Amino acid sequence: MDNRTANELQTIVIPAETEPVKAEAAEVIFVDNTTEKGTSEEAFMDFEKMQEALRPYTVLIPEEYRKQRYEGELWGYYHSETKTYNIVQDALYGARTDAKALGMAVRKEHTEREAGDISGQFGLSIVWNEEQAEISVRDNSDTEINIDYYFLRQDAFSRNQGILEQDRMAAKQAIIPGAGSGGFKVGLELVRAGIGSLIVADNDVLAYHNVCRHECGIHDVGRYKVDCFKERVADINPNCRVYTFRELIQHVDPAELEKIIWKDSIILCCADNRHCGYVCNELADKYGIPMIDAGCGLRASTGEVFWYKPNSGMACYTCAYGEDKGVDYTNQAVRRRFYATETELEKLHFQPGMYLDIQLTSIFEAKLAIDLLMENEEGYEAKLLPYINQCTVLLNYPMDQDVNPYMHLFGKESERRPFTWKTGPAQKSGSCSYCGAEKPSSDIGCNTVV
Repeated sequence: MDNRTANELQTIVIPAETEPVKAEAAEVIFVDNTTEKGTSEEAFMDFEKMQEALRPYTVLIPEEYRKQRYEGELWGYYHSETKTYNIVQDALYGARTDAKALGMAVRKEHTEREAGDISGQFGLSIVWNEEQAEISVRDNSDTEINIDYYFLRQDAFSRNQGILEQDRMAAKQAIIPGAGSGGFKVGLELVRAGIGSLIVADNDVLAYHNVCRHECGIHDVGRYKVDCFKERVADINPNCRVYTFRELIQHVDPAELEKIIWKDSIILCCADNRHCGYVCNELADKYGIPMIDAGCGLRASTGEVFWYKPNSGMACYTCAYGEDKGVDYTNQAVRRRFYATETELEKLHFQPGMYLDIQLTSIFEAKLAIDLLMENEEGYEAKLLPYINQCTVLLNYPMDQDVNPYMHLFGKESERRPFTWKTGPAQKSGSCSYCGAEKPSSDIGCNTVV
């Protein structure tokens, strides 16, 4: 597209019947309107600058800073298009790498004794006069400044009131092996629900082929997924305690794990292989906490959810899925995969939006996790737990039964409908190598919330 102005693109149209103009009779007159046009554009730009200068600044300040009359560096984000300073606490800028130093805060009595007038020394300066903030922006002393104090838990999670008690969820913890498409989503949904702590273990690094089905983006490629996760959590709730391990959950030092596991915890297995489910079952029994194992079938056409509580007489993971075959990505019985073989591709139709189907299973797991964490809390009404058994298969969308055998659970091809599920109990096996014989109860305790 030509970026010149309309004035520069004026075209003279000469009618076809017009006689040619003799050169000697023609008088060409050049009109120089560049000065007028330039003046006009400069005036318009000056008007825009004047409007921008008159627009007030907005400064968002943590309520905790006002109460304690915080002194020190101010960190956060400045959005020039809205002239908004978003000041955040150290729990956030300590976890993220993109927060910037915005200015300085000091108490009024200290300005007179030590710093003097700080209004011209920093981009943004706050002087506390009692609990009131006197704010100035360098080189913009005459511009109006609107101050808005925010209290993170109340403002960010106020809509959870009446659904989940904030303080109760803040005392809960989830352990998530696997920070891929499913685990990452489950974890963030629990953070939005107000959970107090998360332990996440994964040794994987984000790659380009992950981007189309992951919460992270291109700028995260090459980073550990657990590092990205911790940063995202801080962006939602900096008060959530996040412990990350750049390794598989079975390789985490048990002594380190015991130091950080809370009493009211749950294990959410979101790995891409069944072996992790057996590991999580052992951890659930070791610490006396419930577990959920969830994953997706081929092309995320189905979701599969299994849950278990120790000392409840429920079937264990081995009862439900047979003996542990270890990590073997060549064996479909022990892996979860999104992609098809060449033979299977012949029977598949192109289905965009796979991440949406993964999310359906992730949301189901997150809702079930909240129910299990909150089921003994007075006044809580479970949303999912009363309606399902120990094993549930979700039908995200129908596909060829030869490709995904779970389709047979949903009747004939003409009867299959998306957004449905089939649920049933898992049968406890007396010959199970894991739970068939009585196991001594573990005396390992979990930490309480401090």
